[in-house]
Amino acid sequence: MNEMVKNWLIKLYEREIEEALGSISNERIWLIGSDVWEEEKMHLDNMANLNEYIATLKTLLNDIKEV
Repeated sequence: MNEMVKNWLIKLYEREIEEALGSISNERIWLIGSDVWEEEKMHLDNMANLNEYIATLKTLLNDIKEV
């Protein structure tokens, strides 16, 4: 893989990680404002999915950096 493509992918993954972290912060705010269990569970599930997504992106980012 050439350096330009490698740098594009690194920036893409880093940007996506930052966006997902921002989404988690928003989900926390919505969770605080929730007053029924179903809403709370939805926000907790969203945060869990986003954390899994971030973990996967970090794995991909580390793989690209090692190339």
